[in-house]
Amino acid sequence: MRKTLLAAVILALTGCGLENFPYLVPPGCPDPADTGTPIFQLQNQRTTVLEFNGFELYYRFFNTELEIQTGYSTLNQLTANGYSRMCSEGTLSSQIRPLITVDPLDQDTVFLIILDFSNVENAAPVADYQGANPPAVNPIPIRRSAVDIDQTKTFRQDDLDEGDSDLSTVTYPGGGDSLYLVVYALSYGLYEYTPIYSDAVYLGYMDYNF
Repeated sequence: MRKTLLAAVILALTGCGLENFPYLVPPGCPDPADTGTPIFQLQNQRTTVLEFNGFELYYRFFNTELEIQTGYSTLNQLTANGYSRMCSEGTLSSQIRPLITVDPLDQDTVFLIILDFSNVENAAPVADYQGANPPAVNPIPIRRSAVDIDQTKTFRQDDLDEGDSDLSTVTYPGGGDSLYLVVYALSYGLYEYTPIYSDAVYLGYMDYNF
């Protein structure tokens, strides 16, 4: 009788919309960025999961180093705490996911994607895909979720303007102040048209000096 009841419970649970989504391997981060080395390293890990497509990046600005947040592990935690999605060029309505697509031939290899923020005073940071099969446009332009008219803005320091939507959680810095940028990464995929994500991985932080 107990076995019959247990089997019925299991059968009922499996028919109630509970799905076993494929497990996406989180990206690696061999050396987190900091103020001395403002270079974010995103490492593709070996995977044969067919649903895996690439990576999504989330960011947030802070006024002080004491505010830096390193312990989040899910997309829901990031979005609930004011993190914005890094975007591609164009309008917000034209965005596709993932931001960084991993070529199928590179999926089962280990390689780095580098976001170099060491020259934000003069140049817009980009993502350098260092796999064997990079996209047609590489380095990959990366943009903020803030917009100028209708176009996504760059991470160049001159493009950080008081009133930008992704600066609403900070006090805009004055002369001699700093603004800190924290970045997280997640693996992204599609399972039967449903977006799925890995655990979030902290990639470090850098500072803008005003």
